[in-house]
Amino acid sequence: MKEIFEKLDWLFEGAGWGGIEYEHKVINALELVQDAYPSLQLLPGKSKQTDKPIIEAEKASAGFSSQEPDIKLLLRKSPYNLECKMNSEAPMGSLTFNYIKGQFEITEKSKDKVDPKAVPLILDALKEIEPAFLGWMEFVKNDPVQVANRKNGITSTTVTKKTWTEAVKAGKLIPVNKRIPYNADFVTRLYNKKDVFYIQIGGSGLFYLGSNPAKLPEPGVPKFDGDILIECRLGPSGSRIQASTGLRTVGSTFRVNARLVARRGMKKSSYTLDDPNSIVSLLKAIGDINKDTEVVSVSKDKEAVKEPNDKRNI
Repeated sequence: MKEIFEKLDWLFEGAGWGGIEYEHKVINALELVQDAYPSLQLLPGKSKQTDKPIIEAEKASAGFSSQEPDIKLLLRKSPYNLECKMNSEAPMGSLTFNYIKGQFEITEKSKDKVDPKAVPLILDALKEIEPAFLGWMEFVKNDPVQVANRKNGITSTTVTKKTWTEAVKAGKLIPVNKRIPYNADFVTRLYNKKDVFYIQIGGSGLFYLGSNPAKLPEPGVPKFDGDILIECRLGPSGSRIQASTGLRTVGSTFRVNARLVARRGMKKSSYTLDDPNSIVSLLKAIGDINKDTEVVSVSKDKEAVKEPNDKRNI
């Protein structure tokens, strides 16, 4: 599985293998705890259907799907969606904009997800990088896919993989990039539209997004807050073999993501879901398990939850 991901030339939402690997770390920690405490259960993701209540990491994770929550949990019989980021530097959320007839436009699927106040700022930023984008279009104009599209009256940013790689090496994509300072509401709205109200960030812990429907203990689980940067950039949107030419092509679109600004203004959480000990502490805090519960190590890479005086052979 890892080898397949490593062969991909781009990975959506900045997940990469590292992001997927971190999701699996979180899922593995949750699985260890759910084995002992049925009040916490992993649910299968829509992208990987299964009838099993306890599932393998790849079946619980949304992987590279930007439309699915990364992890789904059942806590005290209520379902909750969780977004999972490897660290605070990882891109958060995803919007797309197109360039049509000399103007930037937000795509239909992105319109209802974004904070309306942010749209004019994004469009202004895209307008600033328009000359660089037109310079990129000039660089790729002799690409065979571009030539064929113009003959057919089609305006497109699709090029061959070879031309895309040459443009990257020539530094033509670097200036097609703009960052805008904003607040955490941008990220919160994007994820709330996906019915996601919790985010786990490697090195920072568990946060709630806007509201706390599971009523997790505050301020132990703090509100996701702080300064962010909205990134606007031309990025690849997929690759396929073109049937008419047999050439591998790369589509592209203007992608808009958010990144935290050095975690300024954001508190660190008291709980993290990548550690079974911390998950047990969280369950204790919400009154779901015995206060004396402990986590014991059974090997270098595996842990199990154990009650005091538990007679299980672990």
